[in-house]
Amino acid sequence: MSAILPLRIRVEFPDGNPPFPAIVIAPGRNYPLSAPLFEHLTSRLLADGIAVFRFDWPYFSRDPDKGQPSEGLGEEIAAMRAVVETASADPKVDPNKLFVAGKSLGSIVAWAVFGQFRLRAGIFLTPVLNFTDEGKITPSADKHYPHGDEALRPTLFIAGNKDPLCAKDELYRFAAGLSGEARVAVIGGGHSLKPPKASGEDGNSERNLALAAQICAGFIADQLLSG
Repeated sequence: MSAILPLRIRVEFPDGNPPFPAIVIAPGRNYPLSAPLFEHLTSRLLADGIAVFRFDWPYFSRDPDKGQPSEGLGEEIAAMRAVVETASADPKVDPNKLFVAGKSLGSIVAWAVFGQFRLRAGIFLTPVLNFTDEGKITPSADKHYPHGDEALRPTLFIAGNKDPLCAKDELYRFAAGLSGEARVAVIGGGHSLKPPKASGEDGNSERNLALAAQICAGFIADQLLSG
C-alpha cells in the first residue's frame, strides 16, 4: 500500500462473533468517507451484522480542496484494490462474503475492481451513465462499466430520479444487458440523492439517504441468504 499513500481507511465491525460479511465502499469524486450517505449506509449495515470498510481517495487525502483523480483512474483503482485486499485478509472478515460499493466516480472504480476479484456482489450508487452537454445526452455506460466477468454476478444500481448524470432509460438499458442478476432502484433526488434546492422538498434529503441504505441492506441480505 505504500505506493498509494496517503490512504485513509475507516474499519467498523458489528457486534457478535466473527467472521463477518463485509463491504468496501468507494467514495465519490469530492464525497468523503464520512459523507451523509455513507453514514446512513454504515449504520444500517452494522446493525445487520455487516463489517464496513470505508476510505478516502489518496488525492483527496493529500489535498481535499484541489486534489484531482489520476489519469485513467489508475491510482484510484490501486487504492480500492488495496482496501479490498485488506478486508479479505482480515481474520474478522469472511472472504467469501465480501461486497463492494461505490458512489459516482467510486462506482466506476468499484466496477473495475469488481471484475478483478471474486466478490459476492456489487452496489453502484448514482452511476455515471451519461454526460449532458447543452441538453444533449451522450451515453457513457459502456465506457465506464464495460462488460466482463463482473456482468455475470449480482449487481444493484441506485439512482436519483433527477440525476443529470444518469438518464433512466440508459440505466434500464444497461442493467438489462447484464448477464447476472441486476437490480435497479430509482429514488428521489439528484446526483447526491438530495432534492434540487428549488423543489421545496429539502425535508426529503434524509429520507432519500435512509431509503438508499435500506435498499442496499436488503440486497446484501438477499445475496447472503442465496448461499
